[in-house]
Amino acid sequence: MPVGVYYQSWSEPWSSNPSNLTLAKMESKITMVYISFAQPGCTYKAGQKTWAGTGLQFSMDFAVVAGAIKILTDRKVTVMISVGGATYPYPNTFTALEAESLWALVKDLGASGIDIDWEPANGSKDSPIFSQIISIYDSAKPAGLELSAACWSTGAFPVTSVSVYQGMNIQGLKEQGHKLSWINIMSYDAGPPQAYSAVAAYVAYSDIFDGPIYLGVEIGTQAWGGYLITDMDVQLAIETSNNHIFIWSYQKAPNGTPSIKDILDMNVTVSPVIAIPAPVTAVTTSSLVSCPNCQKNLSLNLTYTPASFM
Repeated sequence: MPVGVYYQSWSEPWSSNPSNLTLAKMESKITMVYISFAQPGCTYKAGQKTWAGTGLQFSMDFAVVAGAIKILTDRKVTVMISVGGATYPYPNTFTALEAESLWALVKDLGASGIDIDWEPANGSKDSPIFSQIISIYDSAKPAGLELSAACWSTGAFPVTSVSVYQGMNIQGLKEQGHKLSWINIMSYDAGPPQAYSAVAAYVAYSDIFDGPIYLGVEIGTQAWGGYLITDMDVQLAIETSNNHIFIWSYQKAPNGTPSIKDILDMNVTVSPVIAIPAPVTAVTTSSLVSCPNCQKNLSLNLTYTPASFM
């Protein structure tokens, strides 16, 4: 099972040897690495080869990290530079010059592409901005590089006045999604399974995006609500997404939840996906159902209640 992992640049211990970096020693089952986070307002210049103006928080020299990335790409691992996140919100006026700076950073590092992590404070009210960001990146994208996006947990559910973030990715994916190689659903920090259905999120995104979709799991205590994932949560994500999952984050302590190693060692049989509709508003559809991509019957609570925290 291929697995993607988000990798915190600020958590890598200093070294002068690329092969000593944790980044270079990823387990063989990890096929995608998202280096986090570069800033949207990047001022990097081609050939600069320092971290100034990038937002990345490595303590070692640029060349050392580039060497570690080469070790990964030589193994056919896809290495993306994740741009944005909660730390670096995108401005309302992201420009072509900033996109060009970020693509120059990707090329100088020898990475595979850019992962857009758009988390606006105004949520769905800023929906047109996501569409513009994708278009600007695509127009500046050098040949042979990839463009992906990390999408919000409820970003494909219908827009509602209850949660500002619900539906925030719909317009961008409908208008510009064909320019993305794949998307990642951040199906965590949204409450326990009784309040949020990752399965429903996957189906909702599938309705508006035709490319590969990866479901995310967060190990350890989630940033909102304190939920701890279980083996069953991970298995359900694997089954629902047909083996397309990613993890936040590689360096995060599991705190009793399945660790990176536990997830990599999971052996889950996958069969064709069974569509479960996304909720329009707060609904309860709790019953004995056949698990997506699996022949087992599970008592799966598909209750979804839009929450003001999102």
